[in-house]
Amino acid sequence: MVSTRYTALFLIALTVCVPFAVAGVIVTKQFVFAGLLGLPVVFLFLPLVSFKNKKFDFSKALLDELPFFASIATIMSSAGLTLFSAFERVSRSPVFRAFRSESLIITRDVELFGRAPLDALNERARRHPNRMYASFLSGYTAIVKSGGSVETYLIERVREYLEWLSFRWRQYAEKTSFLGEMMILMFFLVPVFLILGSALGVSFLSALLPVLPVVFGGVLYSSVIANRPRYPDAIKANVWLPISLAAACSFAVFFVLRIPYLSIGLGLGVFARASPFRPCRRSGR
Repeated sequence: MVSTRYTALFLIALTVCVPFAVAGVIVTKQFVFAGLLGLPVVFLFLPLVSFKNKKFDFSKALLDELPFFASIATIMSSAGLTLFSAFERVSRSPVFRAFRSESLIITRDVELFGRAPLDALNERARRHPNRMYASFLSGYTAIVKSGGSVETYLIERVREYLEWLSFRWRQYAEKTSFLGEMMILMFFLVPVFLILGSALGVSFLSALLPVLPVVFGGVLYSSVIANRPRYPDAIKANVWLPISLAAACSFAVFFVLRIPYLSIGLGLGVFARASPFRPCRRSGR
């Protein structure tokens, strides 16, 4: 299905770009339009790029869930269950998204292909691109085969992963603090330069001032979200209704009063009030 889609896109782009490139070269006598012939070739490499991106995202998601899965495996090991039993439980749970896919692969190798659980884990460790996860599996199989204490091994790994997770959160806090300081500095410097530029005769620069809070806020939010360590949970909320209300109020105020700062401020206030991500007030009980 994927290869068929990219092949169709390649043929469509080839059909569209070749006539435009030939006509552009003939009419303008410039070979710049011949660069359009390279556009269909891009669709030939899109499957490889898409595969690498999905592979990286899956490896990152697996790494984010590894400390929590190792904790569950340690608890189950103290009850006398194996790591394969933990994979079986996770394969039926929607909490761990990345580990659910990984668990389905290991469960398939055991139940469908008839491999022993340790052989399936060892084979997955040998082929998996994530080195930390592969080391976790190979270490477990080595401990089991050598007759060592599995529970001690898992406890040590959980302690190591939790310390690593704590380090990631500290690093994230430092990066977020640095980004916040940079944004505050930009909030002060950029408007000053825009006002000076408009005072020197470039009048259109002052029109950019109302856009700055939205641009800087979007950049700060996207940077903070991109660097945040992931938790195996999902918060679903409808954000389109607050965005629609905020945009409607902002445009209405701007249409009536023609005050851009007031319209933007009111829109942000409406979005903050109607947003489903408002902090909850804890009761004293």
